[in-house]
Amino acid sequence: MEDKLICEGINSKGFGIIPKLIMQDRSIHTTAKCIYAYFCSFSGAGAICFPTRKKICFDLGISIDTFGKYLKQLIEHGYIKCEQFKENGRFSHNVYTICSTISPCPKISDTENSVYDNLD
Repeated sequence: MEDKLICEGINSKGFGIIPKLIMQDRSIHTTAKCIYAYFCSFSGAGAICFPTRKKICFDLGISIDTFGKYLKQLIEHGYIKCEQFKENGRFSHNVYTICSTISPCPKISDTENSVYDNLD
């Protein structure tokens, strides 16, 4: 018998880690951050699988056009890479990569003083 690790509760359906850098990047729209978080939630799901754009949009409550607009923003800022594949000369599927480094790296400090420091 092999050893097993069982994940219970909400993490049993998949989970991910979201870097603080993207959450603090003010040049990234909130909807783009939501899409990024959705992508990350699949990174801890084990086997490689990914929902359709239609399913992503349904789950996030956004339109296909909105998804495309903010996915493009994530790609342009280097947070996500997208590689398109064809079979028999026709579009087949995309492979999305959550980038571990971005270039150029935004200058964001989590220790800088801001007008929001005294909100707690």
